[in-house]
Amino acid sequence: MKASVRTYGATKDRLGSKKWLEVDVPEKTSIRELMRILGIADEEIMAIMKDGRFLDRNEHIDEGDRIHLLPFIGGG
Repeated sequence: MKASVRTYGATKDRLGSKKWLEVDVPEKTSIRELMRILGIADEEIMAIMKDGRFLDRNEHIDEGDRIHLLPFIGGG
């Protein structure tokens, strides 16, 4: 099953700087499992969105989903 993932900031840079990553995952993969597959630690991501709504890390991905992984932003 394929899903598209968009990351931002340092996470995006670490994963190759592509705007969208196409990821093959098994059916019934959770967001948390997807992050593990990509090598993204739980504490790196502040929020997860799909279709303008926030998702829980335990929700499952469906074929063709476009997931946004939003990292914490620092500054000052």
